[in-house]
Amino acid sequence: MRTYCGESPRDPTGLETFPDLVRYLHRLEALHCGARGMTVETSVQRSFARVVFAFDSRLRRRNGVFDYIDSRDCILRMELARAGRRIDLPDGVRLEPADRIIELHYRNEYFPSMGAEGATVAWAGRVMRLMDLSLKELCEYLQSRTDLDDVAAIRAVTLLRSLDQAAQFGRLASRFGFEPVPERDSLRRRLSRAGQNVVSLLLILASNPRAAHLDLLLCRGTPFFISRRRLEERYRERSGRSSSDGLS
Repeated sequence: MRTYCGESPRDPTGLETFPDLVRYLHRLEALHCGARGMTVETSVQRSFARVVFAFDSRLRRRNGVFDYIDSRDCILRMELARAGRRIDLPDGVRLEPADRIIELHYRNEYFPSMGAEGATVAWAGRVMRLMDLSLKELCEYLQSRTDLDDVAAIRAVTLLRSLDQAAQFGRLASRFGFEPVPERDSLRRRLSRAGQNVVSLLLILASNPRAAHLDLLLCRGTPFFISRRRLEERYRERSGRSSSDGLS
């Protein structure tokens, strides 16, 4: 899921305005991405995380990214954006370039960290439960805001390192109703993506270092969409089933 958009091509990451990051990156260099010794308990990692999250907070304010609910169990935040192109979603919803959409972002500081054993079944199950809860809260937030009635879809852009990972993530995303919608590449998107990938890697290093890999810098973001109509139908159906179960 995309971290930020709309950064300046001259400084796509904004790092030159936050020089402390460079110093901490040099201190982390010897630990390597995802190395066993690099844990949140190390003093270097804690200091690095504080700087990165301060940098992240600054970027969020600049780009209009905000938390739609104040809960540690929510692992998503949102940004109001434009579709930017004509898109026909699988359920028949058509988006025009100027249509408003929700862009999802991870709340990296609350995302479950991997243990020494890596991505276990228990870890994946917790992530899925929190993702489900976060989308349910998003649905309720949108329904409570009449000024967002024109929002027709939700977009999530995720960095995928390989075709196998893309296929695996696609299957997981489809469980929540999201479908991939490829977009044409361009020089502007490449420049923006370069900055976004740097920031994404910094956030992963700060919050979940065992999941960090340098090849994330070369990844191309894959956009996944779900229409607002489908999101609301999904949680309305589940709410109805829960109510029926409670009466039985």
